[in-house]
Amino acid sequence: MTKLVRLAHIVLALALPLAAGAAPAAPQRSEGAAPGTGSAYAADIGVFLESVHWYERGVKSIPLPSETYQREFLQALLASMTPAQFYAKAAPAMARYITPAQAATLSAMARKRPVPLGQQQAAMQAYWTMEKKIGPELGPVWRELGTAFTQRMEARAVAEVRRAVAELAENRGTPYMPKLNKVGLPYLDRLTGLTVHQVREQMIASDTMSHGCRDAGMETALRAANLLAKDGIAAARQALDGCERALETMEKSSERAFNGMRADLLALNLPPNALAGMLDKQGREFYDFGLKYGELTRQLLTAHRRMVGLVESRHATVQLDGDQLAFESEADVAEFNRNLGEVNGLGKTINDLIYQQRQKGALRNMDLGDDITPATPTQGS
Repeated sequence: MTKLVRLAHIVLALALPLAAGAAPAAPQRSEGAAPGTGSAYAADIGVFLESVHWYERGVKSIPLPSETYQREFLQALLASMTPAQFYAKAAPAMARYITPAQAATLSAMARKRPVPLGQQQAAMQAYWTMEKKIGPELGPVWRELGTAFTQRMEARAVAEVRRAVAELAENRGTPYMPKLNKVGLPYLDRLTGLTVHQVREQMIASDTMSHGCRDAGMETALRAANLLAKDGIAAARQALDGCERALETMEKSSERAFNGMRADLLALNLPPNALAGMLDKQGREFYDFGLKYGELTRQLLTAHRRMVGLVESRHATVQLDGDQLAFESEADVAEFNRNLGEVNGLGKTINDLIYQQRQKGALRNMDLGDDITPATPTQGS
């Protein structure tokens, strides 16, 4: 008789989408941007704008957001960016007002190099026009910079979750809690910490169930020789009941941990945007996953009980053939094999359910030391 599949559901590492680690798409050239607005143009315009403290004045004029996460994001974004990076991104918009030749003139003026007066006046007039009109065009520039920054921060957060979870897996069964490195965006740092804590809680709940089934003696009780021994059927039923109680304990523990995490997430006051929506979606998916996992596991235990019941009903005629059960009739053999096939099929279904759930988030392709293997297609599919 096959052993019960190792039961575990470490899947909610999620709070962070794996896709966040992908490189952002290359920015598209702005519609109508003038030619020649490459690095040389950005360098020329940057030299002049720095001489008049243009970026510094612009940053100081940005109102400080009232929401904590918005302040944190703005402060982290500005701390990570240099004026040169902003000028490079804004160059296509600036080129609508200042030509490459005028940018070179402004650069020469900032360096105190001699420039004909007429060129100086034309270049300065272009700059003043830009100063008055470019404001609305810088919104998309800031959004693009903010999006790229968010992607970098989320990629770091995913990497930090994976590093910490790998340490948890290496130290599974101990009180170990890895030290987390700062990602660089405070609300993502807090979210990363909550995610790793939740994975650890799930590991503990999963191991508690595994130990409960093992302590109940289920694998030993379901061996053919033990089933045919005196009081073997009663021992098998007792072991199955003990394993189901361990499942219930794990479910309650996981529910408490998950509800605690939901409360902690709400307390973080996360941005009401894609991140908040993604967390809400993952929460619903995880809840549905937990229901499905419990349902399948109980079906697995029920299938084992049917096999035990068949052995009990044929106890007078069933024999031991090596380490296998030998039934007297072909009908009994067929029934036992059907039950055995159901047990094996449910074990695979549970494994695949867990594996596929992990693949959706930051735990993708990670070995957590719980015997969960990559999902494989069923025969004929």
